[in-house]
Amino acid sequence: MADRVSASITIGGTLPASQLPAFAEAIANEGLSTEWDGEPFALGDLPEGEPLALMAHEVAWGRFEGLEAFCIAHGLFFARWSGAYACQWGAERTVFTGSGEPQSYAAGEH
Repeated sequence: MADRVSASITIGGTLPASQLPAFAEAIANEGLSTEWDGEPFALGDLPEGEPLALMAHEVAWGRFEGLEAFCIAHGLFFARWSGAYACQWGAERTVFTGSGEPQSYAAGEH
């Protein structure tokens, strides 16, 4: 069983309309919402002209592996925060700038 923590991700960039269904599916597969304990994400929740902020509790390993892979493959930048898991790992912020490899940094719990 995976260790689980709260995590959030902010995604930005430009995605062709033809990729929106796959993007929404990647988000749905992670069980994300635009609010803590909110309703599941729907395409109508996409903000216009600003980054998309998503979040969830009980995230396996504090990562959104499928969604992050989608973002990397399509050059969408993201910043993910994940909480610490006692005696296993500390809170971290992972940043992908749209190219290269994501970089991880130690972060605060709040």
